[in-house]
Amino acid sequence: MKTIYKFTFIIIIQAFASCSVFEDRSECPNIMNVTIDERQEERPSIMGRKTTVTLRNAGGGDGFRSTFTPSDYPSGYGIVVPKGTYSVSLVSCAGDSIIEKDAVRTSGGKEADSLFVNCIQTDCLGEETFLKALLFKQFTTLKVFLSNLPASRPSLWVESNWNGLGLYTLNPLKGDYGCRMREIPDGPYEARVPRCGGGPLTVRIGGTGNSSPEVSYDIYDEIVARGFDWNAASLSDITLTLDYLTGKVLSVSIICWDETLIDTEI
Repeated sequence: MKTIYKFTFIIIIQAFASCSVFEDRSECPNIMNVTIDERQEERPSIMGRKTTVTLRNAGGGDGFRSTFTPSDYPSGYGIVVPKGTYSVSLVSCAGDSIIEKDAVRTSGGKEADSLFVNCIQTDCLGEETFLKALLFKQFTTLKVFLSNLPASRPSLWVESNWNGLGLYTLNPLKGDYGCRMREIPDGPYEARVPRCGGGPLTVRIGGTGNSSPEVSYDIYDEIVARGFDWNAASLSDITLTLDYLTGKVLSVSIICWDETLIDTEI
């Protein structure tokens, strides 16, 4: 920890070595000090893992990218930048996401990452800027219970046409997404799904023999009708019960990120 702070301090000293208080300081750099909003300080999924910060200046140029662990920098992560206006993208993920120049995407065939992202516009016109970031949940955890199951428990997959997110727009990006859902013993099937910009969102149920062929059900419109909001800043989680024989959605529970519960059943 001490080594990290010494290194940051040396960078700052070097950056300002040529800037005297008696000189024109307009050409001196700015220190952008990035911290995570205190509302997320108790979330180890954000504070204890790596966050990638990417800067784009007002002219559209990408000038900086670095990765840090927020818990290692309780006083803030310092970045020395030329004075100007910046779009600051912050991406916190478990490591399975692919961060491109201006997007973050799910690795092909893998379950969506536990992804938290935000983009903040900030003016760095003085000698120091303090940026407090609140990161937003960009995935929903889908849990599926099946009724009228056959004797042999089938495999489930979830599929959509969206697999990415714009770093600076936070808009969902087109691309094939699909993964096998995890089977919880004596419980539901479960998988993380990336933010979608439209349907379909398909649950595909594998066949268990000639008497039980593979079937697919699009649940997108059903969960939206029950109150799920794909445009929410932080996505809620979904638990639903699906009739294996008919594909009818029997119940839907939407678990909001703030832990409140909207429950709808038919």
